[in-house]
Amino acid sequence: MRNAIAIAVGWVCLVAGGCNQGITDKDIKMIGIDEVRRLTVDADKPSALLIDARPPRAYERARIRGARSVQLTDIRADRTGANPDFGPYKTLVVYGEDPGSAPARALAKRLLTSGYDGVRMFSGGFAEWSGAGLPVEGSGDAKTPDSDTSR
Repeated sequence: MRNAIAIAVGWVCLVAGGCNQGITDKDIKMIGIDEVRRLTVDADKPSALLIDARPPRAYERARIRGARSVQLTDIRADRTGANPDFGPYKTLVVYGEDPGSAPARALAKRLLTSGYDGVRMFSGGFAEWSGAGLPVEGSGDAKTPDSDTSR
């Protein structure tokens, strides 16, 4: 019976990403809007990839220009299977809807667990970016966010 419980706990940790080699919110390096601009929009050759952790529907409607949609399930919890799209970038900037975005925090931790060193989280998220009138793209209105129900 104990073996079954240990296997079940291990499975939950693996699938849910709950056991992440000691990585906590304190390990996530936060950056503000000025730093995100410097690494992306204002750079001649951007050194950072923007990663939108919001639900795909919100991403399709409006996103920071040049961002890619990545969900937690897209990133393996171990150090295998690196994403080739991330290769040319020194920094991966994850953002959610706002500073309280649980999916963005979870994705940043998963990336760190998976061996990506240059992970940062944009503290203001999409709400701050679009509220500042900075470049967005998508199919709809940037002012109507999809609710982030996983907080």
